[in-house]
Amino acid sequence: MSIAALSERLVEETMIEQGVKKPEARRIVAREAGIAPGALERLASNRLVHVERIADRISAYVIRRIEKKMAQLECELEAAKRAAARPDDARIFAAMSALDEAKRLMRGEDKLKAATEN
Repeated sequence: MSIAALSERLVEETMIEQGVKKPEARRIVAREAGIAPGALERLASNRLVHVERIADRISAYVIRRIEKKMAQLECELEAAKRAAARPDDARIFAAMSALDEAKRLMRGEDKLKAATEN
């Protein structure tokens, strides 16, 4: 994929993710990649003379975005694993019933002690 196509893809993704129009998305991508917004505009219209000057920064920015997405997906995966590892509802309800029963017994014992002390 060419640097021009890659930068346009980044701009389009930013438009979708942040809900902004193309000029604003270009400014965001340029700021985050560490290049001038005008360089992205000239790259998109094939008027940028020295593409190699910004190619490394755009590539590094793509790598950072991919790493960020991977971290987000790993977090979601861990949350899904934890949710799948929970005991089923029947066991949860059985434990809750047992706890309620124990509380009732404790209240009953307290009433019995109060009656015998009087």
